[in-house]
Amino acid sequence: MDQIPKIVDLNTNFEKNPDMDDVFSILKNIRAKNIDRVIIATLNTERLRECKFDQLKLIMVGTIDILVMTETKLDNTFSLNQFSIEGYKSYRKDRDQNGGGILIYAREDIPSRELGSYKFPDNIEGVFLEINFKHTKWGWLISSSFTR
Repeated sequence: MDQIPKIVDLNTNFEKNPDMDDVFSILKNIRAKNIDRVIIATLNTERLRECKFDQLKLIMVGTIDILVMTETKLDNTFSLNQFSIEGYKSYRKDRDQNGGGILIYAREDIPSRELGSYKFPDNIEGVFLEINFKHTKWGWLISSSFTR
């Protein structure tokens, strides 16, 4: 895969096209035009448990390589398996049901690992994810963070 990612803001696509079929068509078109590039998408979910998670899973497979979600508003009462997507590894940082929360999905065939040794200040939530490709000597560092 090409080392220059294609970044897609799903918030913009959902606002313009609330119909999931339209969003899926847009993503399929982006994938077709960027077949050899990694597609990274962002989405502010504003309560993951209330979004149409099953529909999100359907549009992700085959179109998005890495998805960074913020404002998931999850806590430890929600199991890890509850928001799993087949074919993807997930990295999750919860706060509580009132705000915050990060969830990152990376395709299983893309070597990734969370860098857990980094400590954020108390007012910042974040996840650092290291992405390494087999055909390169360098990797990416993906982070998602926001201030409380």
